[in-house]
Order: sequence, then C-alpha cells, then structure tokens
Amino acid sequence: MMSDSEKQILIVEDDVIIADQIAFQLRKLGYEVAEIIQSGEEALDWLEHHSVDLILLDIFLSDKMDGFQTAEEVVKRFPTPIIYITSNPDVSHADRLKISNTYGYLQKPVKEQELGRTIEYALYKWKVDADIEQSEAWLEQILKTISDGVIVLDHKARVLFANRMAKELFSIDEENRTLSIDEQVVFYELKSGSRLNTVFMSKNPDAKHRIRCVVNQKKKEKEVFAEIQVSKGDSDEIAYVLLVREISEQLKLERSIMESREELRNLNQRLVDAQEDERKKLAHELHDDLGQYLVRLKIDMRGIEQEINKQESVSDTLTQKIETTKTLISDTVKIVKDLTNMLRPQLIEHFGLSVAVQDMFRRIEETSKLVVESNFDADLDNHTYDFSIDLYRIIQESVTNALKHAEATVFTVNCYAEGNDLLLLLKDDGKGFNVEKFEKGKSLGLIGMRERAFHWGGELNVRSTKGKGTTIELRIPDYEHYKRTAG
Repeated sequence: MMSDSEKQILIVEDDVIIADQIAFQLRKLGYEVAEIIQSGEEALDWLEHHSVDLILLDIFLSDKMDGFQTAEEVVKRFPTPIIYITSNPDVSHADRLKISNTYGYLQKPVKEQELGRTIEYALYKWKVDADIEQSEAWLEQILKTISDGVIVLDHKARVLFANRMAKELFSIDEENRTLSIDEQVVFYELKSGSRLNTVFMSKNPDAKHRIRCVVNQKKKEKEVFAEIQVSKGDSDEIAYVLLVREISEQLKLERSIMESREELRNLNQRLVDAQEDERKKLAHELHDDLGQYLVRLKIDMRGIEQEINKQESVSDTLTQKIETTKTLISDTVKIVKDLTNMLRPQLIEHFGLSVAVQDMFRRIEETSKLVVESNFDADLDNHTYDFSIDLYRIIQESVTNALKHAEATVFTVNCYAEGNDLLLLLKDDGKGFNVEKFEKGKSLGLIGMRERAFHWGGELNVRSTKGKGTTIELRIPDYEHYKRTAG
C-alpha cells in the first residue's frame, strides 16, 4: 500500500500565491505535489501523460474552462478523485457539484488541518468505493459462471434426477431410490435456524430460501450454504423441482461489502463528530475571546461618552460618531451571539431541543421572508445533547436548503411520537428537484443528514416533485431510549 509520502497530488489553481501556499501545506503534511497548473486545458493535457492520486481543483478558474467543466472532462477520461477549492462556501452552482469522483470542497484560505482531514477522507473513500466496486464485480462474475444445481423429485421427495452440480453439493446417489432428499440432506433456514423440508418450501414457488444444508455423507456430515427454490412438477411422475445455487462465496463477499460499508459509515460518523467538536471549539473562542473584547470595548465607550459629556462644548459630528460606534458594537455583539448559537446552540443544553429550534426559526423569520410553521407533540426536551444536536442539524440543513435553494415561502415542521418511534416531517413549498439524480450526485448535505439519522438507528427518506416542494421524513425507533439519565 502506498504511503502518504508517495501520494501524488495535482493542484489546479490560477492564483499563484494560493497555489504555492497549498503546495507548502501539502508537503508539510507529507504529500508530494506532482504539479501546479493554472488552467483546466493545461491540466487535461498534463494528465494525458501523467497519473496522480488526487486533484485539488479551483472551481472558478479564470481561463476558458472553469473547475466544473474541467472536472467533467477528468471524470470522463481519468479515474482520479477530485476535491474542489473555492472562496465561496455557499456555492450557487450546487447542482454542478454532483459530478462523480468529487469528494467535497475546501474553502479559501485553506487551513492545513482541514486540508489534511479532507484529503485523508477523499483517499480513504476512493479506496473503499473501489474495493466495493471490485467486490461487487467479483460477485457478479461468480453468479454468472457457477451453474445451478437441479434436482427432480417424485411424490415421496425421492431423487429422480440430479445434475453434476447438485451431486457435488449434496453427494446425491441417484441409484438409491429408498431415501427422500429430506433424509439425505437436512435443511435449516439460514436466518432463523428453523428446519425446513421440501413440501414446505414448495408452498411458495417464487421464494428463494437461503439454507444451511447438512449432508449425511458416509456417517460424516458436510455443511453447504445454498439458495434453494422449489417448484411443483407438472406431471404425474415429477412432483418437485429444486433449483440450487451454492452461495458460500457469495455470503463471504456480502459480509466483506457490509464490513466495508460499515467502515465507511464509521468514518463518516467520525467526520460528523469532528465537525461538531470544531464548531464547539470555535463557539467557545468566539464567546470567551471575541465576546470579552467586545464587552470591554462597550464599557470603554461608555467611559468615553461620560468624559465627553463633561465637556462644555461637543460637536454634533463627534456625538454622531459616538452613537454610530455604539450601534456598531451592539450589532457586532449580536452577530457574535448568533454565530455562537449557530455553532453551539446553548439553548439545547439549558431548555431542550424544541426551544432551540423555535429560536432558530425566529431568527430565520426575522432575516428572511420564509414563514415557518411548527408543531412539536413529542417530548424533545429531556434527551442527551448528542441526540438533540443531530436532530437540530437535520432540521437546520433542511430549512437552510428550503431557504437558499428551493425558493420556498413556507416551511413546516411536525414532530410527534408514533408508538415507540419518533417521526419528524419537514416540508417546504419550494420548486422541488429530481431526488434520484440528486442522490446520485452524492450531496454532502444529504449524506450528513443520513449519517446523523443512521447513528441513532433512524431512517431518513426524501420525496420531492418539481414544482410541488420537498418532504423529508425521519423515523427513529425507540427514541425514548436516548433520554438523559441522572448523573
């Protein structure tokens, strides 16, 4: 396996200073900079003769081809993962970010820690995707080349015929017409462990039963894993026909794929946790450092105002500047409070999730024309902070999308208990979108929402129709399990 120090990274950035800064950070992180190129055309020409492990691509290149067009050509011609670089984190061309082989974006100025984390994620996910694709290809090839076993039985389930594969799997002796197939082979349903027989399986001829088969072979037992479909015969002599497919290798591959996907989910969850930690750290820094400076500045302004008021004559201009400065300080304090609350909603810890969400809606309605209607019938105020913050982020992402991308005028939230489950319905009356196309684009926002839901055993479904808005449904089973406990 290639080490980080051997990973070749191509930088496509038309700002020389930024490109040099990123190159410096990459070398510091232990990566090799293959080349620095300033245009999409030059990058494509260079890639004709070179290969790299990853491309850092500026979205808004100043030449004929922008970053999106360059990425489309790279995807067509070169199998290489791409990370976008942009100075604007709220990219208006969000639908163009759905090009395959793209693994997120970095905001300028690029921070070294974020750069390293994003590259590590991209390279790891690229490898996992390749492993999954390879495993699925192996599975398809195996299913194409392995012949099915065929067994024909009479009305007493005795073997009339067995092809070569069936004989190899079950050690069937066609000459022995005294024993039924159920006496030669014991069938156990793989999922439940229940014992099955041929007659029972024939009652549902369309079903493919996954079976653990125990074969009696000269006083020795052989275990075979198979997928069996039993159909009833259409003649007086033939009672049942068994189609048997040996699935031992298939089960191994499925387990391997599931393990790979689980690893990817764990990685995504660690990224979500790291993001929350960064938000918490930044919120504390804003509150403890910048907030304190602003409070001190406000106090100092009061002192200055008091000293000026002692003067016999003060110009109107100076008085106006003082009032303007006081207003500016107050507005800045409010902005810092709003940013701190957005990064780390303190209301969740003190008053619960529903109050924090209502406060978020109030601030949205104050600064936009979006009308938010909400109904919370479930108890959301006594759960753990981790559970509450994930629900908060899902609601926040959904309402932000409705506000910025859907051109919605009304956003509704309904949250209630359905049995032991928590059901959260988020709807907007916006322009809607093609869900299948959107999901194929691997939207980072949607991935984040689904990972947060999956962490709590939940399932998140998105329904949308162009011109008829969007509905997001989140169901979390046994949500009361995540309540806070004393101590």
